[in-house]
Amino acid sequence: MARVVRHACVGCTGIWQIVPAFLARHLWRTWRVVEHALTGAGPPPPATQAPQPWPRVPERTQRRWQARWRRPAQCLTQVLAACGAAAWAALAAGLGPAARCAELVAAYAGARPTPAGQRLASVAALVHRLQPQVRLM
Repeated sequence: MARVVRHACVGCTGIWQIVPAFLARHLWRTWRVVEHALTGAGPPPPATQAPQPWPRVPERTQRRWQARWRRPAQCLTQVLAACGAAAWAALAAGLGPAARCAELVAAYAGARPTPAGQRLASVAALVHRLQPQVRLM
C-alpha cells in the first residue's frame, strides 16, 4: 500500500497530490510492472523471498501501453534537447526525429546504466523534472 498525500490550496482551491516516485502517474501500476508488461524485463525476486507472480495486467491495458510505447517520442526528445544539459541534448540529437519512446528508453539506458525494472521509472522521472506536464507513457 502506498501513501498518497493530497493538499488543498487555499489560494487557487486546487487539489495537489504527491505520488511516490515508484508509481507510474495515470497508469495505476508501479513502473516495474509497466516495464515488465512491455519488455518482459525485471529483476528476479530476492533469493530470501518466495517467487511472487507479476500482477495481472488486462489485455486492453497492455495494448494501450504498447501503443504508447511505440508512439513517436518527438515531444520527449524536444524536452531533452531544450533542457540546457549537454548530455541530454546529445542523447536527443542521436535519436533522430522518427524515434519511438522505446528507443528513447533504450538510449537512456545505454547512456546511464540503469538496471532492468528501473528504466521506465528513470526516464519518466527525468522528463517530469524537466517538464512536469509531459508524460513518458
